[in-house]
Amino acid sequence: MNVDKIRQLLELHEGKRNKMYLDTKGIQTIGIGHNLRDKPISDRAVAVIFEDDLNEHTRELFQAYPWVTQMDEVRQAAVIDLYFNLGGSKFAQFKNTLAAMRTGSWEAAALGLEASAWYLQVASRAPRIVGMIRTGKWPF
Repeated sequence: MNVDKIRQLLELHEGKRNKMYLDTKGIQTIGIGHNLRDKPISDRAVAVIFEDDLNEHTRELFQAYPWVTQMDEVRQAAVIDLYFNLGGSKFAQFKNTLAAMRTGSWEAAALGLEASAWYLQVASRAPRIVGMIRTGKWPF
């Protein structure tokens, strides 16, 4: 079986879209005719999408804030989580917190996060991230 030729044929008939769309029957579809209503994406597809997203966000974060690369592993992971959650423009609004992180003032950074609207919006995520920033220890 020639998978490349079959893919070419199906892509010709189904089209290929990187964003979700409604097919001719109104069914949420993605990729090359992947019916999301009846068949969610696989764990393998989720892992590939996550890896792409993580690489993109981490690259952006390290480019904009190169000092994050010098943080210990746990605090760096917490900052990556923040950036992943907030996106670059909202992350940048945490000016005092970022300044505290940059200088290793972990308690000030933790207090800044606790005083933010973000802290109240993200439920259990917030105390875990703040704890990681404050202590440098994994929450699990």
